[in-house]
Amino acid sequence: MKGIYKFVAGNSRVTPVGLAAAVAAAVFLRGRASGASAAVYLAILIGTLVVAALEKPQ
Repeated sequence: MKGIYKFVAGNSRVTPVGLAAAVAAAVFLRGRASGASAAVYLAILIGTLVVAALEKPQ
């Protein structure tokens, strides 16, 4: 299980939270075909990537 977590999350503490937020946003915004919903989803993923990249290594 630890190996799967390390592969998926890159041993980051922020990535699982960001991915959960992105999944929640996708479920909440499902059926809305507007550019704003796509921008929100993309902003969550990019924000997660930035914060995970700036996170101190464990």
